[in-house]
Amino acid sequence: SFGVGDFGDLRKMIDWVSKTNQRVLQVLPINDTTTTKTWTDSYPYSCISIFALHPQYTDFRQLPKLNDEKERKRFEALRKELNALPQIDYERVNAAKQEYLHLLFEQEGKAMLSSAEFKAFFKEEEQWLVPYAQYSMLRDKNGTADFSTWKDHTSWNEEDRKALANPRNKAFKDVAYFYFIQFILNQQMSGAHEYARSKGVVLKGDIPIGVNRTGCDVWQEPRYFNLNGQAGAPPDDFSVNGQNWGFPTYNWDAMLADGCQWWVRRFQNMAKYFDAYRIDHVLGFFRIWEIPVESVHGLLGHFSPSLGMTREEIEAYGLHWQEDLFLNPFITDWVLDRVFHEDADRIRNEFVEPIGDNRYRMKPQYDTQRKIEKWYEETKAAEATQYYSMPLESIRDGLYALISDVLFVRDHKDENRFHPRISVQFDFIYESLFDSDKFLFNKLYNDYYYRRNNQFWYREAMKKLPLLVQATRMLVCAEDLGMVPDCVPWVMNELRILSLELQSMPKDPSVRFGHLSQNPYRS
Repeated sequence: SFGVGDFGDLRKMIDWVSKTNQRVLQVLPINDTTTTKTWTDSYPYSCISIFALHPQYTDFRQLPKLNDEKERKRFEALRKELNALPQIDYERVNAAKQEYLHLLFEQEGKAMLSSAEFKAFFKEEEQWLVPYAQYSMLRDKNGTADFSTWKDHTSWNEEDRKALANPRNKAFKDVAYFYFIQFILNQQMSGAHEYARSKGVVLKGDIPIGVNRTGCDVWQEPRYFNLNGQAGAPPDDFSVNGQNWGFPTYNWDAMLADGCQWWVRRFQNMAKYFDAYRIDHVLGFFRIWEIPVESVHGLLGHFSPSLGMTREEIEAYGLHWQEDLFLNPFITDWVLDRVFHEDADRIRNEFVEPIGDNRYRMKPQYDTQRKIEKWYEETKAAEATQYYSMPLESIRDGLYALISDVLFVRDHKDENRFHPRISVQFDFIYESLFDSDKFLFNKLYNDYYYRRNNQFWYREAMKKLPLLVQATRMLVCAEDLGMVPDCVPWVMNELRILSLELQSMPKDPSVRFGHLSQNPYRS
């Protein structure tokens, strides 16, 4: 090891699995996640490429030694130092590995890239390898992964491919460096896969539901993504505000137009390294929790696609439609007093403005959670926290809560359809309703979230998942936890997808611990 587990260490884990008479070894996602070259890149579910492997998993023991004895000794001392740490130093490990690989590329790159093995690899992987290498070079050259800010090459095109792939181009060597790394990683992971098979061990991979919005996949094929939304998850017992993963959501119309080839290629690439795989958040193939880009929390999201409700449908439940009251943040004096206590007057003066009837609205410069986030960062940096009795984080969170305190959210695509805001029963707008209106709203809420969309979501999943399940011979498993609609087990049983069952977190809310004997056969 060199400060972190690598593809060589994976063989040791395979040995242990075999010796203990186990048969399956699951690993976290192994794709490249490099955007900032800081510890924040360590999140394995935010890949920049669905094909490229992460350079940190390179096993130096399987590579030629550096010719420079002084450098060999320096890296050996660094290896021992990093291995002795109580936890992984992600930034130092990756910086050291990149430095080592650059030296090795200068020493071995020309010969390795001229080999028959590399030429065969390049021919097979060129479709993704060339854009990935060029993206990585441009990311490093520009000092940021946010391609929208680059001086040139802000979007992928065939002319870029030809120009940057030309060996006479002055940037070619920098591009070829990434060919070199991916060739090495492919050899090492393929070797680990074959070793697992020889030991009777199944390697199980993990396919994240999302990709990084500034990654190579979005840069190369933006038509497949909705960049005006963010993927996440609705609230649960572990996250009362929901989850905002920041990933772009998928443009399924564009993906289905070519038979989901982006996904098919992704699964086929996985099959080179694994014999089984876990689909992270399989619910995303039925519907994804889509959050506006202006939001920090997940409460203002809604399932997409889903059958939003018209004004007439809402009134059919007996609720009189009041657009201003239902769609705008519910801010009153008693709300401000209960949220901010001694700071309520300061909040009234600084952040909100009266609109009559003892109600307020957020001032334009503070009317989204992202604007509040920016205010918080600037105030914290200016060390201006002394103006408030409450901690600045509590002020920020209270303002976030004001903005999300609505009874319905407008559909992100159809302004004439609406969705009951998730978990609104815990907020002030719901508290302000008459008991009779609470009863009517709860009936609408339960129908919407647990019955209205079942058949629709079943059809949506059956457009996509069969194409992916049939793309390879890998065993298909799914992470089907969370807010699971009734249609999910229908589809999973029909397609023979294995479900995830956790004894300590059973899907039946009335049970404290699950009974293994009651798990589904396909699980």
